[in-house]
Amino acid sequence: MSATTIEGRAAWEQWRHSRFDHVTAPDGIAAATSTTWLTSGNALAIPGLPGEWIDRDGTAVRIDTDPQIELTPGTELTIGTLVVRTLVRDGLIALRVFDPEAPSRVLLAGIDAFDYDPAWVITGQFRAVTESIAINRADGAVTRDRLAGLVQATVDGHQVQLVALPLPGDHALIPFADTTNASLTQQFRFLEIDITEESGAVELDFNRAHLPPCAFADHYLCPLPPPENRLPVDIRAGETRRVLVQ
Repeated sequence: MSATTIEGRAAWEQWRHSRFDHVTAPDGIAAATSTTWLTSGNALAIPGLPGEWIDRDGTAVRIDTDPQIELTPGTELTIGTLVVRTLVRDGLIALRVFDPEAPSRVLLAGIDAFDYDPAWVITGQFRAVTESIAINRADGAVTRDRLAGLVQATVDGHQVQLVALPLPGDHALIPFADTTNASLTQQFRFLEIDITEESGAVELDFNRAHLPPCAFADHYLCPLPPPENRLPVDIRAGETRRVLVQ
């Protein structure tokens, strides 16, 4: 085993530990218990959350307190052991509740993955674009999303052009499906890439392909892979399935 492979495996194992810690944090991905879209008309009671909430000009407002509690997009509130975060889609605001006692968190024992394989670290070429496309979402909605760019690469002998969505900072997200889905892997997966290189070169490390949030709880709006990202190959790298307590 080469020194490069040993270093790559060590970094991957550290990533695996960090990833599980992130997913299983008290307010982590697996702790989500609801996502509720607010209206500007009737105030709503949200399961497990005190009070009644309404959308007031793009701000989530709890109306049964004095003074009223207001949460603007991107903010959060701690109520006892619960964490409440706001999110916005197409001008509508929602509240997502995280509970450390959520069964989806408490019963999560691990995340299975294929063994590390340096052959699945692939170099691609990123090209920024300004267009937007229709993206199907895990909750059944269809949104119009701006792209970060397109990535050309050779994946298991296939020339592909992958759609990448923007992430904060100099990063992008590639939602992808492959022929391991439903048999060896739980569902489609996510791959994050760094797009800082001026040359456009990007590293596609499929060892770090991970399950989307909606694989852990039914309260996320994950983008589904567009047709360009549905690959006709077995990508035997990255996370495969969540493991639940028996």
